[in-house]
Amino acid sequence: MKGAGMRKFIFTFGVYFMILGMGMVLHGCADDDLSEKIDIGQSLSTVNALPCFSRANKVIPIEFPKDFGSHDRFQTEWWYYTGNLDTTDGRHFGYQLTFFRRALLCADEGKGNPTTPSAQVTPTAQVGKIDGTGQVIESAEAVEVNPTGRDQNGGDTPSQWRTGQLYLAHFAVTDVQSGRFYSDHSMGRQALGLAGAVSDPYRVWLGQWQVVLSSGNVGLESEGEGPKMSDFNMRRGVDAGKITVHMTAKSGTFALNLMLSSVKPTILQGDKGLSQKSEKEGNASYYFSMTRSETRGVIKTEAGEFEVTGTSWFDHEWSTSALGADEKGWDWIAIHLDDHRDLMVCQVRKADGRPNAFSFGCISHPDGQYDILDAAHFTLQIQDYWQSDTTGARYPCKWRLTIPKYDLDMGIAPYLKDQEHLGDFVYWEGCVQVSGEGVSGSGYVEMTGYF
Repeated sequence: MKGAGMRKFIFTFGVYFMILGMGMVLHGCADDDLSEKIDIGQSLSTVNALPCFSRANKVIPIEFPKDFGSHDRFQTEWWYYTGNLDTTDGRHFGYQLTFFRRALLCADEGKGNPTTPSAQVTPTAQVGKIDGTGQVIESAEAVEVNPTGRDQNGGDTPSQWRTGQLYLAHFAVTDVQSGRFYSDHSMGRQALGLAGAVSDPYRVWLGQWQVVLSSGNVGLESEGEGPKMSDFNMRRGVDAGKITVHMTAKSGTFALNLMLSSVKPTILQGDKGLSQKSEKEGNASYYFSMTRSETRGVIKTEAGEFEVTGTSWFDHEWSTSALGADEKGWDWIAIHLDDHRDLMVCQVRKADGRPNAFSFGCISHPDGQYDILDAAHFTLQIQDYWQSDTTGARYPCKWRLTIPKYDLDMGIAPYLKDQEHLGDFVYWEGCVQVSGEGVSGSGYVEMTGYF
């Protein structure tokens, strides 16, 4: 990101951070001023990051449960949930709940900077609950924040306001039958418990949008301590085990309240979790996926409240830089096939629109065994485009994906063409359907770099 794009990015985050310094959590919908919008792929991929941030430049052990939490020495991190859900009479929904962490200051361990990994954020309350109208009737209580910064007089008293971590979340629901795409975003600082991510027990949250480790009971967890990660079949550094999480989010006229139970082993993407995105060393991320979680619960839209079941995909990724100066964005596709295979492909694009040499992916077999894919394993062909009336961005809207080694040849198309996220960060992400000879399923597509 260079020139005006970089200035716009710095200005936007600077304004947000000044407001957040007053302890506010921001929610936003579509903004009519296109000049202030930012492509999210570029904003989350720093070309010239400060040298004090760590980089993903070598294979390291991925450890569970530790690596469910935040990695504050890296500049960018995300926790990504998407899923396709149906009612018993076949009404189809897609959902996305994504949490981003962006470091505004470098970690400086030993000098008391609150951005160090030693900063503690300890949740002390259970997750909020949505009632029959979609209203949050029990919100999360206060959380204890104990950053290691000094007070304003230079003493050792921790300051509850100091933080160098900014959290952004996107929440969306696609109601296919009504032809509606609901989308909202929120932003908050990691201070006073407004936002954060911890590993054991696992919890990631921004305001009342959150995902928390669960015993599997629908609704609010029982009084007292909730489950610990050690309660699940987890093999450190190998597999995160089959865990259950409780997801809740509400925004205006749409909401969800879901339980997700993973049913397959964890995939370490790339080379044992190191996922290279472009040629330069360090333009990579640490990346693991839980490809299939059985999902059940309630989705609410303006059309009503619906009990749903289906499947979800979870990605967790952290890095400092991913795209090089010549890379523009990516097309990410994750698919659940009806034969219980799961697959993901991601094609990183150069500024001229051509894929670079670092496209990647994976395929998870019905028994949980998996294989890692690289650019030579698959071909992704664009067959049609859709242009946004709001932003003017032109996105692919139909693909043919072939993976010859696994005899896969499928067409991919969105349930709705208009699933574009607006607000200050613009990109397309939505639910898709898959069809082909002997193959069917559904999934999610994310496209950045088109705005």
